[in-house]
Amino acid sequence: MRFEDDAVVDVRRQAAPAPDARGVAHAFRLPEPTGPLVPLRYGSSETWRLDTRRDPYFVKRLVVGEWRDQLERAMSFERRAAEAGLPVSVPVEPVTPAFGLAADLGDGHGVVRVHAWLDAEPCGNGLSRWFGATLADLHVLRAADDGPSTPSGGCGTASIRPMRGTVGWPRDTQATGRGLLPSAATAD
Repeated sequence: MRFEDDAVVDVRRQAAPAPDARGVAHAFRLPEPTGPLVPLRYGSSETWRLDTRRDPYFVKRLVVGEWRDQLERAMSFERRAAEAGLPVSVPVEPVTPAFGLAADLGDGHGVVRVHAWLDAEPCGNGLSRWFGATLADLHVLRAADDGPSTPSGGCGTASIRPMRGTVGWPRDTQATGRGLLPSAATAD
């Protein structure tokens, strides 16, 4: 949202048109779409579901600007997580990357990413154990480099400090199979 002449303007209504489903399928070497992209939500980025003759996919338009370096680092991290066998939505490699895992469709509206679609499942009793183990595994993977965590003026994590006693969580979780987060009684 932004303010103009004392009125709030919802910038989502001014978003670019949805990418062409066939263009996305071609750019990522996917099966023939069965229809246009289905809008999902517009938070920080526009997202859609792409249904094809074989499988559904998740499509996201990226707002790049000064975030390109961070996007490339995140894509590299994501790729390594998938290669390490972590249960993540598998990113789809574009035929001709604009950078990282993003493709420019040539429509003048930026770049898009595609992932294998994951259907949501109800939470079960094993969710916290899975979540803790997955977070521990992710923490073992190193970032692509030790560069700055956000572009200048961004809201990064430089001021975030771990709670006392949390330094060994990833190692301890991996060794014991315990959840990553301590109980509220032991968190101080």
